[in-house]
Amino acid sequence: MKPKDTPYKGYWFRSRLEARWAVFFDTLGLKWLYEPEGFDLYFDYEDFAKDWDMSEEELLDEGIPQALQKLDGRVISYLPDFYLPELNYWIEIKSTRPNKAEVLKAFFLSHFVYKAARQKLDEARTDKEHDHAWKDLITGGVYIFYGEIPWPYPERGNAVGYGRTSAEGGTRFGPDRLFAHLGLCWQQCRICSTIDINSLGDTFCRGCIFALEEAIYSRTGMAEEMPEVVGEALWWAKGVAEALQGLELEYLLEPDLRDHDPLDPPDQEIEREKKIVERVKQIREVLGKHDSLVKEVLNLEFFTNGHKTPDLQNAYEAARSARFEHGETPRPSG
Repeated sequence: MKPKDTPYKGYWFRSRLEARWAVFFDTLGLKWLYEPEGFDLYFDYEDFAKDWDMSEEELLDEGIPQALQKLDGRVISYLPDFYLPELNYWIEIKSTRPNKAEVLKAFFLSHFVYKAARQKLDEARTDKEHDHAWKDLITGGVYIFYGEIPWPYPERGNAVGYGRTSAEGGTRFGPDRLFAHLGLCWQQCRICSTIDINSLGDTFCRGCIFALEEAIYSRTGMAEEMPEVVGEALWWAKGVAEALQGLELEYLLEPDLRDHDPLDPPDQEIEREKKIVERVKQIREVLGKHDSLVKEVLNLEFFTNGHKTPDLQNAYEAARSARFEHGETPRPSG
């Protein structure tokens, strides 16, 4: 059955499903533009490969040539349905799960958005221009939402796409940005109310989790146990979080252990290395104790239900129940 053109907010949407998503965005207070720009997207593999600053062997190890060389010279025309300026997201709406050709369009646009932001960053002349370009670089995303509007919340992911979608917010620069992320949906932080797209079941949002971890660490005696490392501020909290993910701890050492003169005599260097081993052991014990306390106090399951918040359920209900007959403009729930 052919989708029915649907009027809403002065636009004629190509389907009722698209209009319903516009109601969803309005209910959440997200600014949106409908089909604001079309693209003729060209993929140049050689230019793409240079951007990675990798050897051919490293590229092969990441699977980049195998996946992308065949796309060299391809041109794809694309007219995404929505642009959300506050999030820097392009959104495509599909009634059914997207096929490979549709996902490829999203990849081409994601690569174009990334390259455009990189160019803006390179050409930035003022701090303001640099900040805007950097924000575009780390936030841009292209997502395809498919199927009917979920209710009361998505039981499985209803989107695929490219962008900053992990709980850590770190998928924008590495090889992960080459491959579509599956199982995505809209989520909202239950603490700060931030709305974003994230993998269903992942913890969201990392900023609030980090702040709570920092508060727990700072109030459980870590400063007293590691006074030389902590110093006057809580800069170490980020180091703690990263260290708990398996990074080296040497950078948490006191300056007299971390920095040394390469001309020191061998016996002095051996003694220094012994002190480093002992100090790292002490740091690991402190981190282990406090990490156990953080896990006990901080219920991470609370942060895996961001797709079920009342605001999102209200927006899904408003979108599902919207009626557009006789030119009527539905009012988003509030």
